[in-house]
Amino acid sequence: MRRKAFLFPLLALGMSVLALAQTRKPLTNTDVIEMVRAGFDEETIVKAMKANNTNFDISVGALVELKNAGVGKSIIDTMLEAEAKKRPSDPAPPPEPDSSSAAGKSLSAALAGLPEAPGIYAKVKGTYVEVMSELVNWRTGGILKKMATMGMTRGHMNGTVNGRHSRLRLSQPIEILLRGPSGVPVTEVQLLKLDEHRNRREFRLYTGGVFNASGGSDKNAVPFDFKTISPRMAYELKLTALRRGEYGFLVGDRLSTFSVLE
Repeated sequence: MRRKAFLFPLLALGMSVLALAQTRKPLTNTDVIEMVRAGFDEETIVKAMKANNTNFDISVGALVELKNAGVGKSIIDTMLEAEAKKRPSDPAPPPEPDSSSAAGKSLSAALAGLPEAPGIYAKVKGTYVEVMSELVNWRTGGILKKMATMGMTRGHMNGTVNGRHSRLRLSQPIEILLRGPSGVPVTEVQLLKLDEHRNRREFRLYTGGVFNASGGSDKNAVPFDFKTISPRMAYELKLTALRRGEYGFLVGDRLSTFSVLE
């Protein structure tokens, strides 16, 4: 009887620990920033992340906010690794048709004369010219404001590139070729209308609250249609309704820029 009486408290304790583990919330960016501000060293924070479930925001805006809050590189790298493990593997692109088949000959004809290296190209006088990329400088855009309807916050990040104008100047209609490496689908490429300033070009990304996840650029984004030339990342764009000004294709933290003259 004593043995049974002793087992009951142990069983209750085990059930309590299990329930606590199941209800424990995953670590977020806010938790990481709080640990950094509390003075925990990077090694301890990394161990805490590996010992817990996580739900990190790894969008560009969120990463910049982490860096501005003093979060170290090893911690941010661990956050990226934790979220990358959750992402399902992208399906392999369909194989190119055999060059001797009718489909293969048709594809070879379509790809003839096109640049082979990954990149973004504009057709100028019958020749494809690379739309050179520029490094984006990121900075936070002021204080987060409360949304009146849902009580959530919306922040924004400003991306800037140096110089008022791009070196590449194009006239419409503009033919663009996107030749990307495997794993960078055309749906992850954003075409942006840039705001012009005296010594820079600028655009805005929104982050946080209901605009969370990867962030969006509803102010500067320009929709575009594309035609698939090859199943292995070759796409053709024809831009005909752009206003005069500065533009760029955003891929990660690089912006391939061009000016529209008319």
